[in-house]
Amino acid sequence: MPDLHDITLLTATFNRHDFTVSMLQSFYSIFKTIPYTIILDNSTEIPFPDTPNKYITVVDNTNFKHTPNYHQPSKNHCASLDWILRTGIKTKFCLLCDNDILFKPSALNLLNDFHNFNAVGEIGYDRVPPARLYPYFCILDIDFILTNGIHYFDESRCMINNATMDTGCSFYQDMKTHNANIKKIRLSDYVIHLKGGTLRGKPLEELINRQ
Repeated sequence: MPDLHDITLLTATFNRHDFTVSMLQSFYSIFKTIPYTIILDNSTEIPFPDTPNKYITVVDNTNFKHTPNYHQPSKNHCASLDWILRTGIKTKFCLLCDNDILFKPSALNLLNDFHNFNAVGEIGYDRVPPARLYPYFCILDIDFILTNGIHYFDESRCMINNATMDTGCSFYQDMKTHNANIKKIRLSDYVIHLKGGTLRGKPLEELINRQ
């Protein structure tokens, strides 16, 4: 099994916590353990339930307690991740993932081979360029990010005209500027992404059965 002592699993949850629990269960089913885990609760209606678990910390950012409300979902999500990445991660590495993914057994191999990289993830874009480091599942070198003053969120560049430079785009540009060593992967090799499940309002089982 991979050594997970120097990596924190980080995910954000927003009202639909069944996705979050399912994601963590899928991780545990493969790894038989979980690293120290931070659940960033960005909910506006239904807070994440109390979690009496010494390995899991729920950070209460409900109703924008710690981050601004930009009245745009991607900006709000990206800003909250920037805040927690800079203030809440105490390990060298962070496994950042959306709460609507399910891990595949092949993730075991990837988490045996990340220590020599400043980031691991898929590079691409959804509809229009520029490219970004997809935030659904990636591994980030927090020491490298903080040392180089890199922010995950830049309000002036995020979601320009509400269409381009989505979450992870300005971050990827700045990582390249600082010559980050990035291992490029294909996400579908390691995870199943239920694609916006939190915002679609569809039952978790329905999305899983479509895979």
